[in-house]
Amino acid sequence: MIIDFYLTIYDTELINGDIKKAYNALKKIESYARKNRGSKYADGAYKFAEINIKVLERKMDMSVARSELLSIAETYPDFYLYNKLEIEDPKVAAMAYIFRLEYSLNRYDPAYPAFNMQRCDDL
Repeated sequence: MIIDFYLTIYDTELINGDIKKAYNALKKIESYARKNRGSKYADGAYKFAEINIKVLERKMDMSVARSELLSIAETYPDFYLYNKLEIEDPKVAAMAYIFRLEYSLNRYDPAYPAFNMQRCDDL
């Protein structure tokens, strides 16, 4: 599914520090999920993208985002388990996304769109 493609781009670019590409991938996920509303996978993807966009824009605190991302695992388990054969528990998959997001927030300290791709202590 195309949402998986953009989810992979989001993961990769978030870890690499290219917040603009990660943000654009989230917007694409949100757009494709909105077009495919009705399936549990697309609804979960839409909510996932919405929460992550708010976190990157610093409109939502990470503690609130953590609880909301974990609630997606309960409500829409298909989203976290789609094409992930080695993970059987949606909460484990959700925690993996949360840890990557927290890592990037702590390492790069983005406040999108005003972000200069520098690590926090590199200046």
